[in-house]
Amino acid sequence: MAKEQVHFAVCDESSDIKLKQFYVSQMSLLLDADENDIATSLLIFPKGLEVFDDYLDVLDWFQQLLDCLLYTSPSPRD
Repeated sequence: MAKEQVHFAVCDESSDIKLKQFYVSQMSLLLDADENDIATSLLIFPKGLEVFDDYLDVLDWFQQLLDCLLYTSPSPRD
């Protein structure tokens, strides 16, 4: 993975719903991107998650969404 393949995205929002919308939009961007262009993303949330429990709650929501997508997505065929 080359340095240029890492996508850095900063969310300047602080509300729970805006953080989640940002995550979903960035996940969509990553899933739709060619791996040669974007291999991974680093999402940066400088606002809204100053309280550690808030961070853990949003992280849990992100993980649950990811698990749902992985569980419901069709498996690759050999």
